[in-house]
Amino acid sequence: MNTGAVTDAIGRIWAASGQRWALIVLAVLAIVGASMSTGRVAGHVRVEMVVLVAVLAVLAVVVPDSHAATAAIAVVAIQWFLEADDVASAWSLVAATGLVVFHLAVALMAVTPVHAVVCAAVLTRWARRGAVVLVATVVVWGGVASLDGRSVPGGVALVLAALVALTVVVVAASVRSTADPGPR
Repeated sequence: MNTGAVTDAIGRIWAASGQRWALIVLAVLAIVGASMSTGRVAGHVRVEMVVLVAVLAVLAVVVPDSHAATAAIAVVAIQWFLEADDVASAWSLVAATGLVVFHLAVALMAVTPVHAVVCAAVLTRWARRGAVVLVATVVVWGGVASLDGRSVPGGVALVLAALVALTVVVVAASVRSTADPGPR
């Protein structure tokens, strides 16, 4: 990302649609909320980390097809692992929700022009897919929280079985999504 690209992007932002502005606000608030939830678990909010995440988020919404969004997500993940690292905390769901919403909003901004208004069908499709990810996240978190602090006999075998099952599901989904639908 060079300075000219950022300057051009800032100029385009001022011509953005109302929907784009809503996505911008949603994305920035979502990832800042994820960063702050990390502080909540740690017992203190590190303002400098929240500011860093906010700056990266603003860069990400100004130039959504840059690496700024990846950097913002990475900072929140690193912040979680270094400060909170409590996967059984319900605050991990808040952080996960913020990361998913940020990712979806920035990804949608990256594939649409600044002035575009995305139709309701596309927004609904993206929201449904995000909801599926969040439901799966809650289910996995529930399993982790229920096993937190417990010693499970045969834990290695259980993890191996889970990885095999996950691999089967991923391969089946991949085959299904790449199958030739035939003539239309």
